[in-house]
Amino acid sequence: MLGIIGKGLYENGNKIIAFKGRLINLRPWGSEKVVEATKRSPAMKVDILPATQEEFAEALKLGLVSSKNVGELPIEVESVVKAQLAEFVAKNNQYAARYAEVKSKADVKA
Repeated sequence: MLGIIGKGLYENGNKIIAFKGRLINLRPWGSEKVVEATKRSPAMKVDILPATQEEFAEALKLGLVSSKNVGELPIEVESVVKAQLAEFVAKNNQYAARYAEVKSKADVKA
């Protein structure tokens, strides 16, 4: 499973990048961004979703992230990341189809 590795693994906060016209979080949790109103559009909340495995791979290929910072996760870290993704999916069922690596909390605990 791909994810943040190295020194970035232990840093706090979001790691948000622009990818294919939207924002994604390289951390295994989602967040929201409030976009202020302009003359042409009202204020709105934008969901910033955790990156999928395909997005990690493509971001690496395109050079949006460094191979020093993103790579194959150690097994003990992978289980924690899957648990955090499962928690995100449990709270936001509409995004469950995006994260094939996490079926349900029961899969993570097994």
